[in-house]
Amino acid sequence: MADKDLAAEVAELRAEIRRLADIEQIRDLQYGYWRAIDLKQPEALRDLFAPGEILIEFEDMPVWRDRDAFVQFFIDLGMDPNRQENHFGLSPAIRIEGPDDASGTWRLHMFAYNFDSRITIRISGLYDARYVRRDGRWWISQLVFRRHSLFSEQVGADGAVTAPGFGNVASDAAAHLFGEAKD
Repeated sequence: MADKDLAAEVAELRAEIRRLADIEQIRDLQYGYWRAIDLKQPEALRDLFAPGEILIEFEDMPVWRDRDAFVQFFIDLGMDPNRQENHFGLSPAIRIEGPDDASGTWRLHMFAYNFDSRITIRISGLYDARYVRRDGRWWISQLVFRRHSLFSEQVGADGAVTAPGFGNVASDAAAHLFGEAKD
């Protein structure tokens, strides 16, 4: 009887170690997403998303269903040297839902700067994510972001600060975020 109890305990410990290792790999994957954006690394960004159909949905932006289209949007908008973004993912709640499926919820605080237009933006919100394991590694298969708050400022050449956007997306902030002014 003691051998069966020991064997069962070892099996439980192995399963728990696997679960914890999976959670850590998913955490690194999600942090890698923000790092690739902030460091302007489109190929690293592409390699985080699962091949095939995915879902990326950010409030007020297009919906993407494959990683190449999303990465092209990032290249077209995010590689501008006048743009800089700094993403801070916080308070992850990662759930392993099966041997190759997981979900996560992340709070986000993001600072963005456009040195040409002299706009700064602060956004907070919530990411809901899905992850899949294929070929022995975890991939992002879905990202849905819902904004909680947005604050934008314009810094004049004389250093004077105005706040053109608080709550809603001001047209200058929209140009930074989406590539064009929002109506």
